[in-house]
Order: sequence, then structure tokens, then C-alpha cells
Amino acid sequence: MKKEKLLELFASVVSIVGVFTIALGYPFEGFFFSLTASISYALYAYITGQYFFMVASIVYAVADVVGIIHWKQGV
Repeated sequence: MKKEKLLELFASVVSIVGVFTIALGYPFEGFFFSLTASISYALYAYITGQYFFMVASIVYAVADVVGIIHWKQGV
């Protein structure tokens, strides 16, 4: 299996784990899973030359960081 496909599979699994972690009441931990998935998707997009997908993944990563800050402050 190519490294690109492994990275895509990893990002997908981590993303799903993040969504379920948030849904089960662990938002702080879930956002870290989501951030890891977003960074992995951005790396995958860069490797495969999908630059618009990379930009979207970076925007999602920024949203994840904002979510982490939000939950850490208890707002």
C-alpha cells in the first residue's frame, strides 16, 4: 500500500475517533484527534498535489485550535 493511502486511512480513522470522542462528552480530547486528522489531511493533500484541499484542511486545523482554546477556557 502506498504511503499516501496509509496517510489517508490514518486521517480518516483519527477523524472518526475524534467525532465519537466529542460526542461521548470528551470535547478537549476529541479536538486533539480532530486536529491530528486535519494536519494529516493537509499533509496528504500536499503530497498528492491537491492544494485547495490542503488549504481547507488548514482552515479546519485552525478551527480545531479555536475549539481547543474555547473548551480549555470553559466558555
